[in-house]
Amino acid sequence: MVKKIIVLFLIMFSVFSLTSCNSNIYKDRSLKIDLNDSAILSICADNGKGESTFLSRNYGHAFLAITNISTDSFIVGDQEVESGETITVGLWSIVEHFGVWFNVESNYIKERDKYNTRVSANIGIQLAEIEKINEVIKNNDKWNPLYNCSKFALDIWNLVAEQHSEKINVPMFVSPSYLVDEIKRFKDHEFKQVFETSTNVRYYGEN
Repeated sequence: MVKKIIVLFLIMFSVFSLTSCNSNIYKDRSLKIDLNDSAILSICADNGKGESTFLSRNYGHAFLAITNISTDSFIVGDQEVESGETITVGLWSIVEHFGVWFNVESNYIKERDKYNTRVSANIGIQLAEIEKINEVIKNNDKWNPLYNCSKFALDIWNLVAEQHSEKINVPMFVSPSYLVDEIKRFKDHEFKQVFETSTNVRYYGEN
């Protein structure tokens, strides 16, 4: 009987500890953009439900947007971003290139009204963080079922998020639906954020 009580106590303590930990992680999560930042990084996800039909299931998409708020241009991957310019960056399984593409999502939104239930969150980053992003792009210019658009976007977001409260938990498998739910945990997340970019669509490494 004593053993049962001890086991029950340990189980209850474990559940309470995990619950307390999670509530602290997600309590009033807010994001920060400073005047000294060079760019704004946005993580965006759409669960695809708005584009699903009875015969065709859409599992959604996740991507990043980077807006240059500095006075100088910089390079993201191998794409130059001028002062005041925004680009989108996403991982795609397109026959021409299974890997990183620029400005696909922004043009889909503008020309085809896609991702119309998208949510996004924004943080400020500096040039040192952009260099980190470039390393991720360089080393992960590939798509496969286990390393998909959501995992790519989440890897970059968590790499440059400075505060623990800005980071997003990483499960074994990351999907756009999961990211939608996690982005909504930020109290200042946005719905249908507009990403105005160039119409130039290209993939990483394209001449």
